[in-house]
Amino acid sequence: MIPPGESRELPVTINFSREIINSQSADSLGLTLEFSYIRGSRQRRETVTIPLTRLGNNALQWDDDRKIAAYIHTSQDPLIMETSGSVLAGIPRDISDMFQGNIQRAAALFEWMRSREIVYRPDPITPYAGTSVIPEEIDFIQFARETILFRSGDCDDLSVLYASLLEAASISTAFITTPGHIFPALDSGISAEHESGYFADPGMVIRRDGKLWIPVETTILQEGFFRAWQKGAQQWRSTSAQGDADFFTTAESWRMYPPGHPPQTVLSRSIDPEDENGKGASFQEASFSQIRSYRDRQIERLISLRSLENPQNDRDYTRRGIIYARFGLNSRAGTDFREAMNRGESVEPLLHLARLASASGDSSTALEYLSEAVNLQPDNPRVQLALAAEHLLNGDLESARSAYTRLNVLDPRMAERFPLFTDSLQDGSAALRSAGNAASPGLRNYLDSYWSE
Repeated sequence: MIPPGESRELPVTINFSREIINSQSADSLGLTLEFSYIRGSRQRRETVTIPLTRLGNNALQWDDDRKIAAYIHTSQDPLIMETSGSVLAGIPRDISDMFQGNIQRAAALFEWMRSREIVYRPDPITPYAGTSVIPEEIDFIQFARETILFRSGDCDDLSVLYASLLEAASISTAFITTPGHIFPALDSGISAEHESGYFADPGMVIRRDGKLWIPVETTILQEGFFRAWQKGAQQWRSTSAQGDADFFTTAESWRMYPPGHPPQTVLSRSIDPEDENGKGASFQEASFSQIRSYRDRQIERLISLRSLENPQNDRDYTRRGIIYARFGLNSRAGTDFREAMNRGESVEPLLHLARLASASGDSSTALEYLSEAVNLQPDNPRVQLALAAEHLLNGDLESARSAYTRLNVLDPRMAERFPLFTDSLQDGSAALRSAGNAASPGLRNYLDSYWSE
């Protein structure tokens, strides 16, 4: 009841028909409100029609930059899921295992976009640089499929496409806004605590909530992924230093602006099936060549920063070997670890050689190295942890539990950090064989972080 002389605001929920939702164009609609009330002792009824303009699905007002997340559709668009999956499936083992994190996959997806000759083209009517600073203006945002079809887009369109491909590959994304510009960033997959081991230049990544994010300038697609990364990092450094940059993740933005289903009119727009995967081997090889060059530059700089060009002792050889192993050059790493083993009596090279052998599937050699390490330092917690992990990988739960029990006595904190045994593993090796490393989060954590330690 509304007392005399007072007013109330009441929410009105409008349910649009599927036909209206799928419409791509602006429509003039009439909202008819019918309400009844009692005035005095008499029942009254009134009808009011309010004219509305329903904008197309591509329309967006930049009063909140996080709205762009609503255009990141992954599972709702089969083309994006299939494209992302097929590109990643084409990455060979030597590239995918090159180093920890998401850089290889991010580079491959970026190069796929470049292979389709998608170009940056500012919107002639509603450029982001103009509409983003005038919240009342209406911008036109392309869905990812549309940008693939049109082979062009402005900064927000290219950002939506790249972020969609990344999210479809289970790579978390974010957006960076600067005055008149927006571009994406991706989770590197490497934690901030391990930054110095993987990135020779700390200015190339953004540290947020324990993660390292890679900013990518998608408007220079034709210059390649690593140049786009460099340009994105430069823009972030200069604008954030002046307080002119904002950073928000797609995941947190989805809480406010969840992705809906793309209109059927968008999903029905077909892409030439012969061209869905770009130029095949040519684009893939260009991507892989860039990744190898990046790896070699990082290794060279990290070795130089640590003055390890000419190792002087077993510790130097071990440190350089770790850098090689971190970037997948296992043969070079093994050479350095063996040289370190010959020059000193530390168990560390033995543990590293065991990890390399295990990763290549040679468990018997791995156990030989670990046995030698046990003979040298039976009370070393790292030795017992490595031994427990290797036995667990082989499904030998009894030996693994024995080594892990010993570890728990020697270093309870290390054992707590890597809980190799869970309830699912108490019934024997069948649980490990059926669930793989997922049966032991502690084992997975140990393997994933080994070269980062």
